[in-house]
Amino acid sequence: MNDDLASLKTRFEPKEAKQLKLDRQMNAARFTACGKYLLAAGHDGLVRRFDAAADEMPELKPLTGHGGWVQALALPKQRDQAQVVDPADQVVYSVDSWGQLRCGSFVDEAAAPRWANKAAHDGWILDVTLSPNGKLLATCGIDRAVRVWSTADGSKLHEFSVPDRETLSVIFAPDDGSILAGDLSGKVRQWELASGKLTREFDATSLHKADRLQEIGGARQLLFVEVPRAEGQGASDKSKDGSPSADASSPSLAPPPSPLPPSYKLLCAGTKPKNGGNVQGLPTVLVFDWTSGLLENSIELGKEGDVYVTDLAFHPAGFLMATVSGNPGAGKLVFRRLEDDAAFFETTKMPNCHSLTLHPSHQKFAVVATNGGSNGNGRNLAKDGSYPGNFSPIHVWTLPAPVA
Repeated sequence: MNDDLASLKTRFEPKEAKQLKLDRQMNAARFTACGKYLLAAGHDGLVRRFDAAADEMPELKPLTGHGGWVQALALPKQRDQAQVVDPADQVVYSVDSWGQLRCGSFVDEAAAPRWANKAAHDGWILDVTLSPNGKLLATCGIDRAVRVWSTADGSKLHEFSVPDRETLSVIFAPDDGSILAGDLSGKVRQWELASGKLTREFDATSLHKADRLQEIGGARQLLFVEVPRAEGQGASDKSKDGSPSADASSPSLAPPPSPLPPSYKLLCAGTKPKNGGNVQGLPTVLVFDWTSGLLENSIELGKEGDVYVTDLAFHPAGFLMATVSGNPGAGKLVFRRLEDDAAFFETTKMPNCHSLTLHPSHQKFAVVATNGGSNGNGRNLAKDGSYPGNFSPIHVWTLPAPVA
C-alpha cells in the first residue's frame, strides 16, 4: 500500500453508523468469527450480546455466570477464508475480577458452560488470549502468574511466574511454540512452552515510571503484526558453503523456491508516563522486530493528556487501528501505518475509548467508549441528589467499500 496520507484517508475514512446504548460500563468488546454477534464484557458481571447481522444490532439476552467485573474476552478465529465456523468454535472465553475463567456458548445463553474455573487466578484476571491453532488459552493477572490452559476441558497445562509486578498482557507467538507476557514494569518476557524456559525479554520499560508512590504504565497491550518481507530478504542463490548454487545458474534445473516464512513485528503499547497522581503521559506503541528482538520504532498517538493506548487491531490493508483514553473526556481513535510519521485518520468524538474490535468482513468495527460528562470524583450529582454511574456507549463505524 503505497498511498500518501490524503489518499489513505479517502480510502479508509470511517463513518459512525450507530451507537449501542448500555446502562453499565464495558471493559471490552469483540465480534465473533462468524460476524453474527458482538459481545461486550461488563462491570455488571454479564457478557452482553448484540445481533451484529441485523442493521440496528439489537441487544440479545446476556451470558451470565460471572461474579465480578468481566475484564476481557477471547474468541476463536475463522478457520479458512470462506469463514466456515465449526459449531465447536461457537464459544467465548471470559475472565473476571474475582479470578474466574469460563468457556461457554455465545449462541445459546441458556446453555450450561462447557467448563468453568472459579479460581483460575488469585484475584483479578487482566487478560485472556487464544493460541493461533485454537488449542491453548492463556491468562494473566494481578497475582503475577501466567497460566496456559487446554481449550478442550480447561485443564491447566503450564504456569509461569513474573517477579515483583502484576502481569497486564499475554499473547502466544505466531508459531504456537512460546508465550509472552507484559508486566507493570514494562518488561515483556518470552517462555518456550515445551521446555518452560525463559528465552528472552523485550525492553519496554520506557512505558513505566514510579512516581508519587505509584507504579504507572506498563506493557498493557501486545499484538503481532505480519509484515511483507523486504525485497531479497530470506532469499539466497548460494549453497551452504557460500559458493554459487548450480541451480541458480540453471533455471531449467532449479526446483521451485520454497515459500519464505512470514515476517512479524511485535507491538507493545501503553503510555510513556510523565507523572503520577492525575496520570499524564504520551500514548505510545513500541515496535519490535520479532526475529531480532530489537526495538525499531516508538510511535506516539497523542499528547500527554491522552495518556494510554487501550486497544489495538491491525487492518489487513496494512494499517494500525488504536484506541486511546486519558484525562476525563479525552479519547481518540487513530489509524496509522507503522512506517509513517503521522496518522492518516483520527477522531476525538468518543470520550475515553477502552476497546476496539474489527468485524471479520473488515467493513465495520466497534469502539467501547464512555458517556459524556463522566463521573469520577463524586461531585457531579443528578437533580435528585443521586450519584449517576458511568456507562459505555458502543460506537459502531463503517468503512468504505474496497476499491476494485
